[in-house]
Amino acid sequence: MYSIVLAAALTGGGSLPSQDVGQELADLKRSVEEMQKEQNQQEVDALKQTIHGLRQRLIEQRLEDLSRAVQELRRGASMSPPAPPFPGPSLLPRTLIHLRVPPGARFYANGREMPVSSTSPVFVTPPLDPGKEYFYDFRVTVGGEGKAVTRTKRVAIRPGTEVRLAYAEMTEEESPE
Repeated sequence: MYSIVLAAALTGGGSLPSQDVGQELADLKRSVEEMQKEQNQQEVDALKQTIHGLRQRLIEQRLEDLSRAVQELRRGASMSPPAPPFPGPSLLPRTLIHLRVPPGARFYANGREMPVSSTSPVFVTPPLDPGKEYFYDFRVTVGGEGKAVTRTKRVAIRPGTEVRLAYAEMTEEESPE
């Protein structure tokens, strides 16, 4: 582009002084730089819009997943009776985990902390394939700040059964395992 302006100035019969050509070239260079900045800004703005759209789709997907999970939990809750006996594996391929823990204990299933709202909570596993055996690592921690006591139990689980775990005897005075 510079060469076009330079050629035009030179073919004009030399009527432009060399200072004018230099100024024209400087102006042209500034114009090109401004156009590049504008293009870059337009590209940045387009990328920002794309990122926003992708984030929005991701949020919508997560909301749909959560909505489906809530609906599944509601359906599962309405299928299971409020009290034992627990349905067999052919009716409901999940396992009930009955827990007894001391007050203030923290409970973990396979390394993931589960909220404990009482000393006798009941947990339900996700759907499990009938006929298979699963192993869960359950951990309970009582106390804190150097006085924590932790007990871990590895338990075999089959779909449609009930498991009872007792950690209620734990106290902060025990020595950790």
